[in-house]
Amino acid sequence: MTRPFTLAVFTKNRVNPAYAAARLAADRVAAEAGARTLHFVPTTPDDVGQQKALVGEALAAVPDAVVFVPVDDRQMVPDLARFADAGIPVVTCINRMEGKVVSFVGSDDVAVGHTAAQALFAALPGGGRIVAIDTPRNLRLAYGRPTVVAESLVDGALRRKEFPTTDDPGLLALLATGGVQTVHTREAALSDVFIAVTAAAA
Repeated sequence: MTRPFTLAVFTKNRVNPAYAAARLAADRVAAEAGARTLHFVPTTPDDVGQQKALVGEALAAVPDAVVFVPVDDRQMVPDLARFADAGIPVVTCINRMEGKVVSFVGSDDVAVGHTAAQALFAALPGGGRIVAIDTPRNLRLAYGRPTVVAESLVDGALRRKEFPTTDDPGLLALLATGGVQTVHTREAALSDVFIAVTAAAA
C-alpha cells in the first residue's frame, strides 16, 4: 500500500490560538488532498532547544514536505538546512529565514497596521488622528524617566532610592555594599505611553 503524502507542520506553541487555527487548517487542507499531517510543537512554548530536537524527529519520519514556523528565525537556520540537505521542500511562515525554501508565507505588517488604524478611526466618534508614531522601545524611553531605582536592605529594612544615571557614584557605592536587592530603569510601560499621548491629544 502506498504511503500517503506526509506534511510535517512546525508551530511555536500550543498556547496561541492562531497556531491552533493554523494546525487545524493544515489538517483540513491535507485531508482534502488525501495527505496526512504530522505536528511538531514544543511542549514548552517557544523553546528553541525543543524545536531543534523536533526537527530530528521529523527527519526520522521522512516527510514529503515541511511547513515551518521557527521559534527563532536565526537560531533555527542550521535546522532548516537539515531539511534542505535531506531533499525535503520547506515553506516557512510568519518569520523569514535565511536558507533554501520553496516559499515564504507572511503578512504585510504595514498594510495590516494601516487597515487596523483606519477601522479604529472610523469607529471613533468624530473620527481620530495619529498622535504618535515610533517603535515601542523608543516610545517607552521617550515617555519614561532617565533614572534608576535601587532597592536595598539597610539594617533589615527595605530602602528605595532613585539615582539620575547608571554610573552615578551613589549608585555604584550602594552596589558595592552587596545589599542591593533590585535595580530598575524607569522607562515607561506602553500603557503609560498610551495615557500620556491620549491625554496630550484631548
